[in-house]
This record gives sequence, C-alpha cells and structure tokens, in this order.
Amino acid sequence: MSDRPPSDRDSPESTPPAGETPPLDPVSSGSSETPGESASPLHSTADDASCQTPPPPEEPTGRATFPTARRVRLGPGLLESLIWLLGVFVVQFAAAAVTVLVALFSHLTPDELANIDIEKAVTEAVETYSVEIVGGSILGFVLVAILATFLRLGRSTRRLIGLRPMPSIHVVQILLVMLPLAILSGTLHVYTTQFWDWLIHQVPWFAQFDSFQTIEMVSELVDRSSLALLFMVVAVGPAIGEELVFRGVIGRGLIARFNLLPGVMLTTVLFAAAHVHPAHALALIPLGLFIHFVYYTTRSIYGPIFLHLLNNSWALFALASNTEIDEAAAIPDQVMPPQIVATASLSIIFVASWMWVSRSRFVNAAGEEWSPGYDSLELPPANVDVIEARHTPSQWQLSLVAVALMSFYAFFLGVIGG
Repeated sequence: MSDRPPSDRDSPESTPPAGETPPLDPVSSGSSETPGESASPLHSTADDASCQTPPPPEEPTGRATFPTARRVRLGPGLLESLIWLLGVFVVQFAAAAVTVLVALFSHLTPDELANIDIEKAVTEAVETYSVEIVGGSILGFVLVAILATFLRLGRSTRRLIGLRPMPSIHVVQILLVMLPLAILSGTLHVYTTQFWDWLIHQVPWFAQFDSFQTIEMVSELVDRSSLALLFMVVAVGPAIGEELVFRGVIGRGLIARFNLLPGVMLTTVLFAAAHVHPAHALALIPLGLFIHFVYYTTRSIYGPIFLHLLNNSWALFALASNTEIDEAAAIPDQVMPPQIVATASLSIIFVASWMWVSRSRFVNAAGEEWSPGYDSLELPPANVDVIEARHTPSQWQLSLVAVALMSFYAFFLGVIGG
C-alpha cells in the first residue's frame, strides 16, 4: 500500500538545470552524498562550518540520504530544551495572571479599584474564576506554543513536524489502543501515588508538591463548570500545546543530536517534568514513550495530539463519572483487577506490533528508505522522488490483536456491569 507524500510548499521546488545535483533535504553545508549512501548523524551544530563529506560505506545500508545547499533547523539541544520547559511554566503563569487582572478590572468599578486590597481581591478572584483562570492559562500557552514552534523551525515547520493528515489505519489503531493504555497508565498512577504517600511520611517536606496535583485540581473544577468547557481546557488545549512543544520542537532537536532512543527518552522525561507532581510525572513516562512511538509510526504530529486528546478526555470522563471502574482509572485510590491489567498490557503490545508493521516509511524506486542524514521524524521535501509505503500485517498478527482486545473489553465491561 503506498501514497505519495504531501506537497511541501516550504521547501525549494524548482527544477535544477541538467547536470546539477537537485537541492533536496537540508542536512549541513558541504554534504554531497548520493542516494543509497548512509549519512553520518549530526553530532553538533558547531561542526557545520567545518563539516567534511564522509566517505561512503562499502555497502548500501538501505537508507537513502540527499544533499542540499540550504541548512535545516534541527531544533533545540539539551540546554535550550530546558529553557523551553521553563518557558512552559512561565507562559502559563503569565497567562493566568493576565486572566486574573482581566477578571478584576471587568467586575470592579473605578471607586472599588481605587480602594482595592490587592491580596484579598486576587484571592477572591482565584476562588471565583478558577475555571476561567485555568482556561486563560491554557489558551495563552497554546497560542504561544503555536507561534514559538513556527518561529523556531522556520518556514519548513509543517514538513519538519509532520503537519499532515493521518492515514485512516493509524486513526483506527490509536482508537483501539487508547483505553487499554489509559487503564494501564491509571493503574501505574495508583502505585506511584502509594509510593509518594510513603515518601511523604518519611520526608514531610515533600508534601508541598501536593499542591501541584493536576488530577485533584481538575476534580475541583468538574463541579464548577460544564464538561464542554473542561473538555477544551483539560483535553484539547494541553494536547495541542504540549505535543507541539515536546514532540514537535524539543523531541526533534534531541533526537537529531542524541539519536532516536536517547532523544525520545530525554523528551519524555522533560514532558513528565512539565506536570510537576512527582507521582504524576513518574506515571506519565510510559505514556509519553508510547505517544512518541505513535509519532514515529504515523510520521504526523496529529498522531500524538490525537492520542493525548483521547487520554485526557478519558481522564476527564472518569472524574465526572460515578462508576467504580472510571474512578479507579483516573483517581489513585485502588488498583485495577489483574485480569484487566493483563489484557490491557497484551492489547497494547499487539496493537503496537501492528502499528510498527504498518508504520509510514518513505522509499525511493530502489526500495531504499529516505533519511535526511540524521535521526528525525520529518517528512521528505516535495522534490524528493519517494513514495509513502506501509506494510500489511499478517493474519495471525491481526488475530492476536483481536483476541487481546476482545478479552480486555470483556473483562472491562464485566467490571462495569458488576
């Protein structure tokens, strides 16, 4: 099954004169590799000025790299990634502060403002307009995240982060894996919270982190607002903003510099750290890794955004529901039954294997997979002669997926009905 990659209007598309090497994907100045040769990964942007063309390998590696005269923006290194993480906190705090000021000035008369007790007024505003403040914080973060992403990666941002629709098969896979993944993440949260409670008894100073417990904050908002508004604040906003920042920008830079697995691990740790509370952050690491796996297999930023959206939506639904199974999936007070945990784990493994087989790859006429010369999840430029290819899984693989999912939902529905 194959499709041509989407057009990239951000990349050079002019046809060079005969005899010249076509300018294809940006790597670094001085690169002159031919299709079928494997490029050396970029270890540091400081080496660009003195970069020499590496000798070709003795045998083709099956990954084709292409030269260009224009240099690509790799994205942040580790230090800049830490600055981006700090920026996430700063932007959300600033947006929340602006929302508080707007609430104050829009509901107080000039005489009241002249005699205002700032500390008391801010405290009352936070209690009265908690949903609006959280919403303003998230809205500000999303807007800044979109702007910062395009400013950081430049005019080729859409191609570099994979801003393109997902194939329908990937949408189906994400829908199938969402609930087992959410259940397993919720169960892990139970254990990390239990460990955190034990740690607080040993070191009471750690209790101050409990004020950053996101789940408890959202639980308080459920009774004060409609689910539609909370859906935008808790599910849609964080899914867009966090995936653009962490998977789209930070992940791109770290993977390019440290290679795929170390880059994904570093990105996931920073993503977890953005959620502040240690128990919550630790429980998010497996989820963050799987979200990045979805990004790898779909080669579309919409993949991680969609899975993140579904996961947060489930957590919100669980908090608003009164059923035992929903509360257990989102609130750390009890462990899921072992048969649900086991079948959820198997479902994730088998769906992941299916996603790996059907992952999007870009290959040339010789069957060589396209690469920009460094580890990356970006799309090839429009003037690269490749097609998008996906393998079809075997019948036994699909059978394992079906059996695991049916077993999971049978146990899951049984607990709900019981």
